Amino acid sequence: MKRRAFLFGTVTGIAAAPFSRLQADEPARHQPVPFAFDKPVDHIVKSNAVTWRKNDYHLVQFHRALFSLDKKTSQLSAKLTGRIMTFDDVVYDVSGAVFGANGELLGSARSKCKVSRHWLGRPTSTAMSLVLDFGSSRAFAKAKTFLLGISDQPVLTPDQWQKD
Repeated sequence: MKRRAFLFGTVTGIAAAPFSRLQADEPARHQPVPFAFDKPVDHIVKSNAVTWRKNDYHLVQFHRALFSLDKKTSQLSAKLTGRIMTFDDVVYDVSGAVFGANGELLGSARSKCKVSRHWLGRPTSTAMSLVLDFGSSRAFAKAKTFLLGISDQPVLTPDQWQKD
């Protein structure tokens, strides 16, 4: 019996340690965010920074999400609004996940976000929106929280692509 308890404690301790360390080290933006259908939620999600000439640039940034649920079809979608910086030709994957009251995953969605290189002697910023389609499920009516993420992509700085 003692051996079984020791083994269980050792295995659960190993499994729990990385999870708790990740939770403590991760910024608050990586925690699920509460939402209500058809009400905008202010929430900032940025792509990884690109450093150029001692400044950090986020090529994609979303600041608002609006979740809509079609009651007839149980179709869930989220409209994300934000800005893109015309810095380099990059395609990002934008992902979202919705969770129930107990943290159970109810669904996920992914969409492409294309950033084009338009150079006017400096980076410029343009407003944009993107729709995530989660599909259809009756479980979406129980959705309480969400998470958004933007993929990490290689980005060239103007100094690098102007050499070509």
